[in-house]
Amino acid sequence: MLEGKGKRSHNLAAAIPTANLELLKAILTYYVLQERFCDGLWARLRKIKCS
Repeated sequence: MLEGKGKRSHNLAAAIPTANLELLKAILTYYVLQERFCDGLWARLRKIKCS
């Protein structure tokens, strides 16, 4: 879904401010699944955003 929208996983945070509802749902789903299989994703994203 995200690849079809021209979005790559390393670019998702930058896409959030201009994303439509469908893309926001896809990004959130991606992050939730990544956190499930890769502990600490939310903490890394927060650290990046707060830097």
